[in-house]
Amino acid sequence: MNVFKQSFRQWRALGAVVGMAGAMLALPAHADGRSATHNLLANMARANRSLGITEKDSRAMPTLVRGMYVLNDNKGAFIGIINEAGTIYGDVNGFQVLSTNSTPPRKMTSEEMSDLQQEVLAAIEYDKLIKVTYGNGGGRKIVLFSAVDCGFCQRFEQDFIKKGSGVNTTFYVVPMSLQDFNGGVAKWQTVSRIWCADDSTAAWRKYWNTLDAAPGHSCEFDPKSAEQAARYLKQVLAAVGSRAGGTPSFVREDGSILNNKADMDSAYMKKTFGSDGMPKLAAAKQPQWLVAAADVPSSQNGDDAQQTAAQPGAQQSKKIKIDVKDALKKLFN
Repeated sequence: MNVFKQSFRQWRALGAVVGMAGAMLALPAHADGRSATHNLLANMARANRSLGITEKDSRAMPTLVRGMYVLNDNKGAFIGIINEAGTIYGDVNGFQVLSTNSTPPRKMTSEEMSDLQQEVLAAIEYDKLIKVTYGNGGGRKIVLFSAVDCGFCQRFEQDFIKKGSGVNTTFYVVPMSLQDFNGGVAKWQTVSRIWCADDSTAAWRKYWNTLDAAPGHSCEFDPKSAEQAARYLKQVLAAVGSRAGGTPSFVREDGSILNNKADMDSAYMKKTFGSDGMPKLAAAKQPQWLVAAADVPSSQNGDDAQQTAAQPGAQQSKKIKIDVKDALKKLFN
């Protein structure tokens, strides 16, 4: 029995080692806000440009778009929007493209902006939003900004319950309040309770019947974080041309903004939000702006390597070699 137990433990340990090896091989290169800021300022310095900030007096905040950050100063004032590699910097007025050598920054072209918008929409962390489905979902992926203290939002929800039974659509809700955190803590607490509920979809639907949210457990979207997450996502989308205004606001799969009507009927709902309103999307391209900083080749051999690193779409596969036999030898001996 002791021998059997020892063998079982060894085989289980072997599985753990192999699993760990697989996990290490599967790990994507991923930077954080600090390295994103570092990369941006380094690229700026190479181009003999300055934003008047340092790494110590600024902070890149992660957003609900993987690979995009909102850069603020230490007091929380907005500076700009950047990516992990520090190769783009901008706001609603457009983006500057930076390289990893001394090439001066240039304005992003309209075609590049369209590609960036497509990448941003694809990189939204939809699994963190509140998914509300009608019918069979219709293959839709509409981002809905909706506030818990918005009368038009309540009207929209009630209209869909009454008239939307034949509409096939899916909304990914970004819950928010019309007030900022400092002036509306109680409302953002309500947002947090809904967002953090075990079943956030059910909590969202129930809220519009009762206008109350039961206390729930804590999650990453505490009241302050919920306010920041909603605001940052709006800022990123606006910067790439998807400017969601008041609430409710709807961002279509192609980045265009849908209009809300106070007197919607079933036909309008189907045409606008249903499967019939699904936009024709361009074929997806290889990501070039939202790749991790570690995926952009570093300078190795002079100007040629620097020129390669300057290509926005350049990527470098990161190989990790694991000697399983050696790992097992160390584990069992």
